[in-house]
Amino acid sequence: MGYKHMALTFLGTSSGGGPTEHRNCSSLIADVLGNGELWMVDCAEGTTRQFAFIRDVRPMQVNKIFITHMHVDHIMGIIGFLRNVLFPKPVLGSGPDREPGAPPRVHVYGPAGIRAFIRNIFTMTASASAERYAVHELLRPGDPRTSCDTSVLHESEAPGSDIPPGEDGLWRDIVRARGTYGDVVVDVAPIAHRVPSFGYVFSESAPPLRKIVILGDTSDPTPIIQLCSNPPPSVLVHEATDAHIPPAIDRKQKREPDVVLARTLARGHSIPAMAGAFARVVGAERLVLNHIGGRFPFPDGGYGMDWKTRVMAEFERQATDAWKPTSHKERAIVASDFMHLEIPPDWGRAARLQRETGVENAHIDNHIGPVSQAGNAYNVEFGEDDVAPGLGIAAGPSTNRGVGGLVEVAAGDDLYVDAPQARNVRAETTTWRGVRARGGGPSDRGSSRGNVHTTRGQGATRRDGRSHDGWKDKDNIRASPRQSRDAPYSRRGEASHSRPNRDALYSRREQRGKPDLADDTARRRDGTNVKTRIAWDEA
Repeated sequence: MGYKHMALTFLGTSSGGGPTEHRNCSSLIADVLGNGELWMVDCAEGTTRQFAFIRDVRPMQVNKIFITHMHVDHIMGIIGFLRNVLFPKPVLGSGPDREPGAPPRVHVYGPAGIRAFIRNIFTMTASASAERYAVHELLRPGDPRTSCDTSVLHESEAPGSDIPPGEDGLWRDIVRARGTYGDVVVDVAPIAHRVPSFGYVFSESAPPLRKIVILGDTSDPTPIIQLCSNPPPSVLVHEATDAHIPPAIDRKQKREPDVVLARTLARGHSIPAMAGAFARVVGAERLVLNHIGGRFPFPDGGYGMDWKTRVMAEFERQATDAWKPTSHKERAIVASDFMHLEIPPDWGRAARLQRETGVENAHIDNHIGPVSQAGNAYNVEFGEDDVAPGLGIAAGPSTNRGVGGLVEVAAGDDLYVDAPQARNVRAETTTWRGVRARGGGPSDRGSSRGNVHTTRGQGATRRDGRSHDGWKDKDNIRASPRQSRDAPYSRRGEASHSRPNRDALYSRREQRGKPDLADDTARRRDGTNVKTRIAWDEA
């Protein structure tokens, strides 16, 4: 078993005013188990098509769908998606029919009404499949129940559950599945909107105790605060449908701030500052702004910082100012379609949280071996050619010369490697998945393909030799499609995700089958030495 990140991939980031040219309506997929299964949150019209633009991710991997609320920009793609992933029913006896008693292939969770919605449209469109789905409704007091009696079930439907809230008004532990380091649990809370709306919390029950909080449309998510402590969210995905943009940034925006706020609240939505303030309340470690209004176009390239780019930067600034993250490196991020966000395990954070919350150490039977808390340090023993947690680097080089070592982190400190093979790590790079890179890091073109520590143009060099001050790209975030002509990669080179130059370590043909380097130096084609960039994942 390998070193696993949790990950979010955004399939649609527009509000109900979409879809727009560059944004589809709401949907995202979460890879939280590390076994190839994916969970989806919301499924707007066109969601199935979005998979065509993402590498290594297929609709068939989705086995759970969580619906936040019943607005059309969050549910209208679910019928087409189910028809796509459920094996079709044989025609004229050309194949095997459904296996008797087979479990549902896909489970859907959502508010009252989602069961009848799917059942009725499946019936009206004469849809049928050999595999079955099941719908589980999260019922508030007074919500009507939709029967699951066999006499009313669709032929492709398996009986679902009616799940009432607990005494605290929350739905706890509605799903529990085995993840990389232990069970992953799903909890749900109601949040304020014009219609019943939910926020979902995906959390690990054992170290490293990562937690992902995904909110539906809301003007007040206060009830979910109970689910956002011990530990705090590793990532908070919060809507930001509207915002006041100063005329100095966008001359077309002439609305007053109080008018924007009043209209946004009246429609049950949030502005960036509200998202930032809530992130501060719950102590979120990362903040992603989602559900962006259609009046704010996505930056589509051009020269330098065009007005669309400045508008998105203003969204991030307003949210970050209200959030006040503890690290000056942190900032809010505006989500874009196909953006990929990874949440690596942070063992130093896990040790600190264990001391603060009293969570017991869990035996972890995987590649890193036993995990234990020893004094004031959190020690993780790993073996030959395993991956060091928090670093994302191999314990030994690909030539298998390395030996085991120890990863140790003091409370609140970064991880470091104390092992004889530490200098033999390979230079890590990040592959852009399903999107085009906006630029590399400080290294020259060819020696980096968008590093985990890269900035989107920051510190790079334009073609004219001047430095480029573009958007900063957040750690472990894949850049969004399209780049300006000022970015360090040309559009032609960008399409292939990398463009080695003459100073690259090897040509593309020569790179195939080359062994990893024993140190951080290599030779250019002209025989001179060139330093390579070693990428260290932050703990």
